[in-house]
Amino acid sequence: MRDTERLPGDLDSLLLWSRDWQMEFNVGKCGVMHLGRGNGQHRYVLDRQEIQRVSEHKDLGVLIADNLKPSAHCVTVYKQASRVLAMMQRTLSTRRR
Repeated sequence: MRDTERLPGDLDSLLLWSRDWQMEFNVGKCGVMHLGRGNGQHRYVLDRQEIQRVSEHKDLGVLIADNLKPSAHCVTVYKQASRVLAMMQRTLSTRRR
């Protein structure tokens, strides 16, 4: 049995477990990222709602893209560092030595 055939049953089991423990899933905050060239781009459903497809996801501060290239993460880190540097320059330029 392929993973794509097994995953819908696993999602149903996960949903039942979450209801037993009164820990409901917010399907709107869930996402599916398809990786690889031969990926079938299957649609997945949780609690009768389709899980949205995403091309990027941030996990533990690292931006992961569906093409697995680090460029999107590098751009994000560069922009953040530039903002901090600009704030420091504005703050320090108004003070005397």
